Amino acid sequence: MTERVDLAASRNVDPWGDTIDFIYSGAPLPPITSIDMEVRLYPGAPGAALLTPTVTFEDLADPTEEDPLQRILRVMPSAPQSALEGMPTGLNQPDPGDADLFSHDIIITYADTVEEKLGFGDFLLQPGVTV
Repeated sequence: MTERVDLAASRNVDPWGDTIDFIYSGAPLPPITSIDMEVRLYPGAPGAALLTPTVTFEDLADPTEEDPLQRILRVMPSAPQSALEGMPTGLNQPDPGDADLFSHDIIITYADTVEEKLGFGDFLLQPGVTV
């Protein structure tokens, strides 16, 4: 179920939050222990993550005429403005006013400890305009 999901946040918005829908067909997922997301400077960057958002989720039935077994795993990451303000800037040498580019992934852990990567992609952190 791994999908590319590019996300954007702004340093001047409190709190940051997004909703990501992973659509699949079949039975509900097995019991989920957690869904975690980390943001790093680049994939595989060593050390602690630059941002570890809080992630809530729902596994919802969403039948359609074409797929009566369609479901949505709705993932909702969020982080306070203070966490975004504390992230480094300029490390990937953007032009002034451009967004800083980071990478993220989202990992699901089932109750039986099996893990699966749900999503990955760019995490753009914009400087914002309105104060």
